[in-house]
Amino acid sequence: MPRYRLSAAEIGRAWDRPGGKSERAVANHDEDSLTMALSAVYAALPGLKGAVAGPERRPELAGLSFASTSAPFADRMAAATLATVLDLCPQAQTQDFSGSPRCVTAAWLRALDAP
Repeated sequence: MPRYRLSAAEIGRAWDRPGGKSERAVANHDEDSLTMALSAVYAALPGLKGAVAGPERRPELAGLSFASTSAPFADRMAAATLATVLDLCPQAQTQDFSGSPRCVTAAWLRALDAP
């Protein structure tokens, strides 16, 4: 999740309406769902960042899924881009889930069904 927050009160002031007490996460100017996904992988596998240096150090992941309602590309697979950055083995399966608000649910269900 992006670390920056925008309060509902501030949003309300911008629209000249009453705001609430909650807040929304907002991305920085150089953050998108793909860069945040890479950060999430590094957070989940802390020894991975900076460690990938050729086939002998490849992460042993069978696959990688990317789910976002705001994928950065309409015509390129974000999961394949992440797999390339992480230097996953060529047999690793990649899959994108996007295009609807329910895509994340589909990705979770797929992950739960994975071996």
